Amino acid sequence: YAFAGGAAASGTTEAPLQIYDVSNPSAPSFVREQVVVSGDAVWGIRPLDARYLALFVESDDGYLRIVDRQNISALAAVAQVPGMYDAGGIVSGNTFYVYGDYSGVTAVDITDRTHPAIVGSVDTRFGASSIALSGTNELAVADGVAGITFIDVTDRTAPHIKGTQQVPGAPADLVVIGKTIYVASELELDALTRP
Repeated sequence: YAFAGGAAASGTTEAPLQIYDVSNPSAPSFVREQVVVSGDAVWGIRPLDARYLALFVESDDGYLRIVDRQNISALAAVAQVPGMYDAGGIVSGNTFYVYGDYSGVTAVDITDRTHPAIVGSVDTRFGASSIALSGTNELAVADGVAGITFIDVTDRTAPHIKGTQQVPGAPADLVVIGKTIYVASELELDALTRP
């Protein structure tokens, strides 16, 4: 199944999550929608594992909502982390590293998916718009006009910036494949090769 977030209808404060059957990728079909959040819009959706989804919700007080999707006919919100104005993230072991514009990178312990807890954070230099695992205990962050910021997460309770690599433009997205970091900005696509 695939999931899509949406904005709340005018005059309401409940944004639905849409569910699609993608067993035939050339002909996905709408299954149903279900409200699992209160807020203006589902800003981002990331799988935590085969059972749980993380929803980033835009509202007066943005938050991260964990949803159990084991029963596709009855999605269940199981946890919420308030005060998070984030847009995405990546899972490494039992840590969900989330990012979002000017809130830097936050480490959330997801050992117990029903009781997530913020365990550390670090401010990035500009607006974080994408994140990837770039090495052992290292994250690469598309960090606006700063370039690519590398964060050491050896101790997830005290992540810290190792350094920044300038690239043309303001990186908006990045992907790591092997030792190569592909960086997309408004100007070009760059490939940085790690030693």
